Amino acid sequence: MSQNLCYRLAFLLACVALSAANPVMADQVGDLKSKGKLLFADDFNRDDGSSDEDAMGNGWTSNSPWRADGQKQAFLDDGSIRIVTAPGAGHAVTIFHDIEPAFQDCVASFRYRMNEPADTLSFDFNDPKCKTVHSGHLVIVKLSRKAIQIQDSKTGTMNLEVREKFKDTPQSPGKKRLMAATQVSIPFESRLGQWYDVAIRTQGDLLTLFVDGKEMGELRSPGISHPTKRKLNIGAKTTSPDFDDLQVHSLDQ
Repeated sequence: MSQNLCYRLAFLLACVALSAANPVMADQVGDLKSKGKLLFADDFNRDDGSSDEDAMGNGWTSNSPWRADGQKQAFLDDGSIRIVTAPGAGHAVTIFHDIEPAFQDCVASFRYRMNEPADTLSFDFNDPKCKTVHSGHLVIVKLSRKAIQIQDSKTGTMNLEVREKFKDTPQSPGKKRLMAATQVSIPFESRLGQWYDVAIRTQGDLLTLFVDGKEMGELRSPGISHPTKRKLNIGAKTTSPDFDDLQVHSLDQ
């Protein structure tokens, strides 16, 4: 055996050992799911027919009727769902699903794929009964081509008092300090046409993000601990990402 081959084998074995010893590389997501209770799952393996309106089935609705004059913006295709903003739509496409019972701590997992350079996808924990925030927005994970942002909307930019306070001074130092305290941006490049597995764990006021089983980052902020997350909003703005294999496991005791 050549010396070069020996070095290569030694390096490979070291990488395997490191992966086994590193908890980041372990199946943390699967372990967490096994300890939780499945509240909702959807693999989108169905057909929406020839409907000219959003017809996703399985309890999903969308904002197309009032934001896009009823134009179809959610398409079931090849076992996943593609979200496409219609021409003239006055808002990002959003699809909704209620989750019962409401929960505090969870693992929410899904797959996504970006198809165009400008693609974005947002995953939003929501509580329509929470009247201190705009449209019930609590916690949002925003995926783009170059980064993933975690945002505590409840105490941050969607808080009604905050919106009123800074409506005339959106670039003020106070607003910037608030944003720095309630959101974080994690560098991550999504390759076009490639599927990625995402898992979001909420535990008290801490949200931890995983991509393809690897822990990518976290945010600790008060709004994350909202006790009654009862709805999911999945959104896209002027783009056409794919979304699939959603599961929500409650970790509440």
